[in-house]
Amino acid sequence: MKSMNIKLIIGLVLLVALARLSPHPWNVTPVGALALFCGAYLPRRIAWLVPVCTTLAVDMMIGLYNPILMAFVYGAFACSTVIGSSWFRC
Repeated sequence: MKSMNIKLIIGLVLLVALARLSPHPWNVTPVGALALFCGAYLPRRIAWLVPVCTTLAVDMMIGLYNPILMAFVYGAFACSTVIGSSWFRC
């Protein structure tokens, strides 16, 4: 990947993490938007890692919760990258 693309991804990850840490309305999912974006623009083998690792990093900061529920949440974000790669591939 190009240096500009890596800088863009890092910037988006930081912005999403900040948005997730700050107070926001219910059902606002910046990580879901990041997952769709990564699915559309990143290589498929690493696209799912970005939203899952971002979610895990923020969850480590704000506190972990039920592991079964977390697995479903992380799986849903990984599935969002599949949707992004199949519907929005550029």
